[in-house]
Amino acid sequence: MIFAIDIGNTRTKAVLIDEDLSILAQKNWSTPELFEPDRWKYFFDIMHELDPLFFIAELRISCVSWRAFLSLRVHLGYDTLESFDINREFNEDLLILPIHNFVILEADIPINREFVTGMVGTDRLLAAYAAHKIFEKNTTVVCLGTATTIDLITGTGVFFSGAILPGIDASYQGLRDRATSLPALSDLPLSDTMLNTDTAHSLYTGLFLSQALLIEEISKKQIEEAGLKNPCNIALTGGRSYSISPHIRMEHDIVDNLVAYGLALIPEKNNSIEEHKIDTKHLKNIKIINKEYSPDSRISDLKDSNHE
Repeated sequence: MIFAIDIGNTRTKAVLIDEDLSILAQKNWSTPELFEPDRWKYFFDIMHELDPLFFIAELRISCVSWRAFLSLRVHLGYDTLESFDINREFNEDLLILPIHNFVILEADIPINREFVTGMVGTDRLLAAYAAHKIFEKNTTVVCLGTATTIDLITGTGVFFSGAILPGIDASYQGLRDRATSLPALSDLPLSDTMLNTDTAHSLYTGLFLSQALLIEEISKKQIEEAGLKNPCNIALTGGRSYSISPHIRMEHDIVDNLVAYGLALIPEKNNSIEEHKIDTKHLKNIKIINKEYSPDSRISDLKDSNHE
């Protein structure tokens, strides 16, 4: 049993995953609420109340929030409260943890990164690794969260770092910071056209339809630049997946909790995948929502999705 914690810049997801890859319990949390070390004790207490099995599961953590990571180190005992400084500058020495640590680092994720020369967020690598295990074919992995990341992983497990652009919420918040008279994101009316008659509909188009078009075009360009001949699957994950999905004019899949699945699927340190207790035959238990583009049903799909 795996207790997977995906600490993003905006939200933290805690997911309890059984040996057959069934999700037993999950909870979302605001990441900024975890910037103080004492909040982590409260966090884990809440997890225990949600499901006592959280405390006997194997803990695996992916963290891309530097502030949350610093406070987590104090909670785990790697740093003292006296030395805790939320403004501490990034230092790679801080990433050196004991061999039995729970925090998954880039080197722990078994995918081929021969075309990547710099550091890549563990959330992107874990999502790509999970997509590779689930689909076993060329896949564009699109994570729609604080940022929208669009990465390519081949059917043979070669990872190509792709594009990072502002997510829907971050993009619109930045616009509203400079144009304060604009309506709230949740108040924007649905639109399925590039030609609109008022500002509110035009804003929706600029936010949602533009991201869908970028996903389509970047996916095609990635395949071309990688020199791949086989077509590419598109897999969406993250909080805005259901908002963007109706606008994508290519067949695609939605897989919730892709980063958490990546945490569950990576082999234990110093072990091979064959020795890992989660058998890949259980991949069929992962819920995959397949979507085909349909202009006639797009508005109804949008109404069913939550774009707030």
